[in-house]
Amino acid sequence: MKLLVVRHGETEDNVEKRLAGHRDGKLTELGQKQVQLLGERLKDEKIDRVFSSDLGRARATTKAITQFHTCPIVYTEALRERNYGEFQGQPISTFRNERAASSETFEHYTPRNGESAYDVFLRASSFLNTLKLDSQKTLLVSAHSEINRYIFQYYMKLPYDVAREIPQHNACLNVFDFRGDDNFPRIIQNDIEHLESLNSKEG
Repeated sequence: MKLLVVRHGETEDNVEKRLAGHRDGKLTELGQKQVQLLGERLKDEKIDRVFSSDLGRARATTKAITQFHTCPIVYTEALRERNYGEFQGQPISTFRNERAASSETFEHYTPRNGESAYDVFLRASSFLNTLKLDSQKTLLVSAHSEINRYIFQYYMKLPYDVAREIPQHNACLNVFDFRGDDNFPRIIQNDIEHLESLNSKEG
């Protein structure tokens, strides 16, 4: 199996440094350009099936990719970003300050009406357990930064403190290539080469 994992394009919440969580989120003009370039990057891949978060920002990213493909698309709550509960829509700094003041570990800190990081890892793991390592298939996951980090944690058996530091830029591409060895995939992490034209224009 070859697993392609992407993050959605830039959103208004990203620009404003707010936690989107389970809010749909809206791609900025730059975000729309990012996902178009991501779609062009992947247009020659033979993708057999797409699994996408059902949130708006991920749907928009999935649409930009699948315009070049005819394959089944499964939208699922299992790939949603972390539910930040009372902090959704709030500045990221507010959440981090509250978390730092808590007696709970970062991994198990649970906002009111939300999820802990460990909850999200379990959710991601349950989804990944349903995927069969079919060496003939290429699957695509269109999701969010935290979910993507826990996919790395799952397949690479990383401790949480390492996984949570893995960079995931908007519209990045990650690849887990299990063809040849189910236990030790070849990995590409946070690839944004397809966005170079945007970076050069921005100076």
